Amino acid sequence: MARYAHDEAVQHFTEALALIPADELAARCQLLFAREAAYNWQGKRVAQADDLATLAALAVALNDRRVQAEVSLRRASYARQTGVYQTAQTQALEAVMAAERDRLLGFLDSVVNGVSRISSDFPDVTDTSSNLGVFKLAQ
Repeated sequence: MARYAHDEAVQHFTEALALIPADELAARCQLLFAREAAYNWQGKRVAQADDLATLAALAVALNDRRVQAEVSLRRASYARQTGVYQTAQTQALEAVMAAERDRLLGFLDSVVNGVSRISSDFPDVTDTSSNLGVFKLAQ
C-alpha cells in the first residue's frame, strides 16, 4: 500500500514558514502554495481555507497578477470541492481576468485549462458557458 507523506510535508512547510522573515512575501507565497496543496490532498478544508486567505492577502501586497491568478484558481477549486459552485465560477473568472490583464500568456493557458476542469462540475449554475466566454477573449 502506498504511503503519502502529506503530514510530514505540512510540518516541514510550517517550520520553514516560521524561519522566513515576514517581509519575504514571495518566499512565503511559495511555501504557502505548497502547504495549501498538501492540505487539499488531505482534505483539511479549514486549514486550506486559512492558507488561501493568507495567500490572497500576500498576492495583493505583492501586486503580482500571476500570484493573484493562481490564488483565484485555487480558490475556485476549493469552492468546487466544497460545493459552492457560484463562488467557484466567480473565482475561476477572476483567475482568467488576472492572467489576461497582464498578458501572462503562458500562464494563461494553464489557468484556462484549470478553469475548464473546474467548470465542468458546475451543476445548476445558470449560464456558465456564456459567462466563461471570456476565455475566447483571453486566447
